[in-house]
Amino acid sequence: MACHGKQLGIPITCVLPRFIPLSTISLCKDFGAKVVVQGINNTESRKVALELAQKSGGEFIDGHDHIDIIAGAGTIALEIFEDVKDVDVIVVPVGGGGLLAGITAAVRELSPKTRVIGVESKASHCFSEALKNGKPVNVQTRTSLSPSLAMSRFGYNSFNIIKGTPTEVAKIKEMDLARAILIMLENHKFAVEGAGALAPAAVMTGQVEDIQGKKVVCVISGGNVDSTMLGQSIDKGLIADDRLALVEVFLPDRPGGLCELLELTSSTGAKTKHIYMEHVFHKFDIFTVKMKLEVVTSGMQHSEELRKILEQRYGDDLSFHMRKMRAV
Repeated sequence: MACHGKQLGIPITCVLPRFIPLSTISLCKDFGAKVVVQGINNTESRKVALELAQKSGGEFIDGHDHIDIIAGAGTIALEIFEDVKDVDVIVVPVGGGGLLAGITAAVRELSPKTRVIGVESKASHCFSEALKNGKPVNVQTRTSLSPSLAMSRFGYNSFNIIKGTPTEVAKIKEMDLARAILIMLENHKFAVEGAGALAPAAVMTGQVEDIQGKKVVCVISGGNVDSTMLGQSIDKGLIADDRLALVEVFLPDRPGGLCELLELTSSTGAKTKHIYMEHVFHKFDIFTVKMKLEVVTSGMQHSEELRKILEQRYGDDLSFHMRKMRAV
């Protein structure tokens, strides 16, 4: 909206929630839009935008549920069918529903045999709740790696378009979403936001069934990820992919202890990412220091190798934490 408003000479005011990435705010301002940051979620920001439109006499455009925006989203399906013949499955991220509704409407007319699967974060599940209740209902949202889709209610226009169409839903955990962001960056060189990684995450976690030998298209819908959230996503993704471990060990508080620990860690090829030192708040005596190391490995097998080497040296003074490994 900000971009087209600038091109057409139309003043645009963007009302955004407080959790929105700073890069998105800066981008809107760069395109000449006035930015109002108000509301703790998209639904509250929508109410503020409606009030501003009524007071100023402006036109309110719902970025998630406006009928013209839904129609525009449908052109994605047109492009898919132009580029890929005989598509079996299209996997679509879901928030307020506009993207899913537009693609569903186009698929229903052009290729009824194609399955459309909506993917939502477990932190924001307004779509599945709307299907369960037969209408959009308010739901409680939580902080998510896909903040642009954190809607407390599914769009009414979108729901009426989708209603009656066989619809499948996948729900993604935040850790699996982080892993998808990491893999998209490492393997495909795409820096995507959480919303853009939802569809690949559904495929990676096996939540899209019966796709062996099928033509599957994942809609990667967003790249508005700021550096802070990308960094957090990478760390969480490494944990989810069993490549980031937390090592806790009690050492004598004297010179050389940390050096030996780091040498043992590096001897396996593992990389120490962060080091934390705790002198006071632990249960051992005052001549002991608790060291915490965040260690990057190549995977579970490498982590197990590191754990065994450290366990031989430190015994019961060692705790080793990974996602799929109990602390030992």
